[in-house]
Amino acid sequence: MAQGKLIRSVIFGVRDIWKQMSVFNKTVSSFLVFFIFNGILLLIWNLHSHQKQSVQSYQSQLMSYKEMIDASVIYSNGFLIKDLVDTNFYAQHTSENEKGFLENIKSFQNGIAQLKKNDLSSLYELENNLDSIEQKVALYYASFDALKEMILKKGFYNYGIEGKMRKYIHAIENDYTNIISMSDILALRRHEKDYLMRSEVKYIKKFESKMGEIETQLKASYKSDSIDEGLEILNQYHYTFKELVAINNIIYNKKDGLYLSFEVQTQDLMEMIQVLKVDVNKKSSVHLSSIMKYYWAFTICFILLTISIIYFMAKGLTTPIVRLNKGVSDFIESDFKVKTFPKYRDRKDELGILSNSFYHLQKEIADTFKNYRKKPKKNKINF
Repeated sequence: MAQGKLIRSVIFGVRDIWKQMSVFNKTVSSFLVFFIFNGILLLIWNLHSHQKQSVQSYQSQLMSYKEMIDASVIYSNGFLIKDLVDTNFYAQHTSENEKGFLENIKSFQNGIAQLKKNDLSSLYELENNLDSIEQKVALYYASFDALKEMILKKGFYNYGIEGKMRKYIHAIENDYTNIISMSDILALRRHEKDYLMRSEVKYIKKFESKMGEIETQLKASYKSDSIDEGLEILNQYHYTFKELVAINNIIYNKKDGLYLSFEVQTQDLMEMIQVLKVDVNKKSSVHLSSIMKYYWAFTICFILLTISIIYFMAKGLTTPIVRLNKGVSDFIESDFKVKTFPKYRDRKDELGILSNSFYHLQKEIADTFKNYRKKPKKNKINF
């Protein structure tokens, strides 16, 4: 109710002010209103265009950062497939795939930091998403680093634990075939290779079983320095195999292994980026739609106001002139006897002044003719 009264009072106040204004001021005011509304429409349109460009730029940056993660996944796959069997990696403790992975992760982290500073992140309330992604990419990198360390420790060929096993078994093959048969050595190597290729428990059991047989045979044999040395090397080989199994379990355990953890972190990170992308698209669509609603609302108001101003200006100018013209005609046709009383004499603008002037003019003319008619007519002079 209070708002309705306020609106009515404003409307009537504007109407009263409008009545007191001259035609010139009304025209100028109409143009001012026109330009103000036109300026507001331009501002809203520019805001929409600017926000749309900002959103497109934000989405483009996000897509480029997603491509960095995609590239890091490709590099990590190359690392896990190729570098694990490349002796150069174990010798140098790094590889091109690892460098590519780290470079893309660093660029991605810098990109996320830039997105956090973007005004749209605050406007669309994306800070929590970006914080979560930042934390997740740190875990992603940590998982890769831990996996790399364990892989280096496990080794390959002449490096790491596998290198130690290779050294021990070659020592046995070269120096102790007189106390350990080659068939037993080959059986151990076969179980070892089967386990390394398949990581199945049954090959551990076969290895342990064969190792137990050999150790039993050696312990039951005649004591000699050669047997003691061979048994020592065999024990070292056995111990390194257990180390290998333990590290292999840390890396490839199907429940909580580092390899599985790295895959989970990769998948989680990709999903979080996708969620962020969907949120940006959804919230930007709502935001841009709201701006366009304001634009169309002001456009409709602008059109209606323009039509109203044109209509009332035209009516306010033509109607008084038409009636004034009719008054003049009626006054003349009545032989200057009937005085018309223009309706618009109370107006404060030029038409009100003109109506008042006409009223006083016709009054003077009518009074003059009235006085003239009252004078006695002079007799005509006959010749």
